[in-house]
Amino acid sequence: MGTVVTYERTSHFFDLTLRKLEPVLRQNGYCGYINLNTIVNEHGIWPLEFTCRFGYPGFAILDPLQKIGWGDLFLSMIRKSATSFETAAGFAVGLVLTTPPFPYERSQVSELVGLPVLFDDGLTFEARRHLHYGEVGLEDGRLITTGVAGWTMVVTGEGSTIETAQKNAVELAGSVFAPNLRYRRDIGDRLIQGSFAKLEQLGIFGEHSVPAKTEQQPACRSPCVSGEPGAKRQAAASPKPGAVQPADADGHDSEKNQGRRLGA
Repeated sequence: MGTVVTYERTSHFFDLTLRKLEPVLRQNGYCGYINLNTIVNEHGIWPLEFTCRFGYPGFAILDPLQKIGWGDLFLSMIRKSATSFETAAGFAVGLVLTTPPFPYERSQVSELVGLPVLFDDGLTFEARRHLHYGEVGLEDGRLITTGVAGWTMVVTGEGSTIETAQKNAVELAGSVFAPNLRYRRDIGDRLIQGSFAKLEQLGIFGEHSVPAKTEQQPACRSPCVSGEPGAKRQAAASPKPGAVQPADADGHDSEKNQGRRLGA
């Protein structure tokens, strides 16, 4: 499992979707994260899920592209002290590393817990920045598996292209060792092989128009606190785009997940 995310060229998709929710969210003082999960095809944008929480593993895969720490981001949301934050250009690819009992829970199957999690000795500080721990713990100073479902960690790779980000993620995942550790190496493949180009042809990034299947009255809206790569974005009056995930957790790149920070 995993996905591909970017903050680049997302204004048009945002305008067709979450921008429609701005007035109600602003009116009610909402300041937080919104994840809009959709399917996109030649017939339009089809919403599937609207979630006001930081998703997993999405939050970890966004992390390499955010030029702000999570503590500072949460503080600005609580205090409503900022309407933007800086993001980096390019793409991030995330791979979910699992151990037994995944895909089950320990209440369903009997699996050992407390197994060692090891790394190559040569991992740099920069490489470790791309390790996002999940169900792990410390025992006598050693990292071990914990939890109920086997979601051990997320490994991310960053790059100016999807290919580079995928290569960096897969290489880093190869430096992590645990009994029966599993992860996918094909996250992003279908985007690389043509699905990303199809999204561009459909006009998702603004080159052409795409019919939006969202005519119903929205439940809520907001101004945003996210930005495109480079400098900070002003969003109090006119929302800017959020992160777009062009592939779902199974690598099915026809699905787009747009994570959006919104603030009053």
